[in-house]
Amino acid sequence: MKCLRIYATPDGESQFGEVDLPTTKRSVHPDAVPFEVSASYQASRVRLTRIRAGMREVAWRTVPEPVLTVRLCCPHRPSRLNFAPFSS
Repeated sequence: MKCLRIYATPDGESQFGEVDLPTTKRSVHPDAVPFEVSASYQASRVRLTRIRAGMREVAWRTVPEPVLTVRLCCPHRPSRLNFAPFSS
């Protein structure tokens, strides 16, 4: 499974890359088509926010700690995910 990888270089610079994760097939029901599941991976902290289309822009504020904000969007082709870092 190809997956977006977000990581920091030794100097603290955020980078985007792609990684190929091994998966196994798992079925949740005898009549269901099996799906691919990766191993579990640890993270220091992750928060995902879904912002639905049509919501108005929200004012940004200074946060108390460094935060990497990534906007994932694919409005015209749901089967293809485009990613780009947010820029103010």
